Amino acid sequence: MEDGGYTEKWRECWTEAGWQDRGDDETPSLWGDSRFNQSNQPVVGVTWYAAVAYCRWLSQKMGKNYRLPTEAEWERAVRHTDGREYPWGQQEPRAMMTNFQPTGLERPTAVGIFPQDTAVCGAQDMAGNINEWCQTRWRNESGREYTLPYKPDDGRENLEGANDVWRVIRGGSYYDDEGWLRCACRGRYHSNFRNYYGGFRVVVVPIFRPPLVSEASGL
Repeated sequence: MEDGGYTEKWRECWTEAGWQDRGDDETPSLWGDSRFNQSNQPVVGVTWYAAVAYCRWLSQKMGKNYRLPTEAEWERAVRHTDGREYPWGQQEPRAMMTNFQPTGLERPTAVGIFPQDTAVCGAQDMAGNINEWCQTRWRNESGREYTLPYKPDDGRENLEGANDVWRVIRGGSYYDDEGWLRCACRGRYHSNFRNYYGGFRVVVVPIFRPPLVSEASGL
């Protein structure tokens, strides 16, 4: 925001539909509400478009490839390799394990203050706190839901599309009950949707460096 991310200066970071939807916005929709704009809170009131624009801006600033996680990446991170029900294992959530409806805080909390809500990979707050945008589409151009097995080249990761495109959200929020906290639970919003309990996390895509001959041969 301070760098003009909602202005012509960074127009290139927005999809065409996102730029049109942005209108006169200069901040996320809830930025003026002190309940939701503290420096240690995840940002909410963010459209999918704005999340994508932020990732592209961050990529240019940092010289790395940042983006939203695909749905498959998100689930692998939270579920590990053992098909667990929740990030911490099979135990059903209790009020002090994560920030969800029974906890009663009614707002996002600082990342990491619920250490039990940590996935094996180290990612925090993947069950509770806020719903998170994924890059992935919910339906294809024919209106059918994408199904398993996951195929990254079947169109589900297409970043183009207008407000009628459903995008996948994952992870329960402070507003949700325990059903939404399960690793396999899926939801969706239209790309221009904003609310009090929806935000995002980013992933950085590693740059592949081919091994040197000496490394490949063991010399």
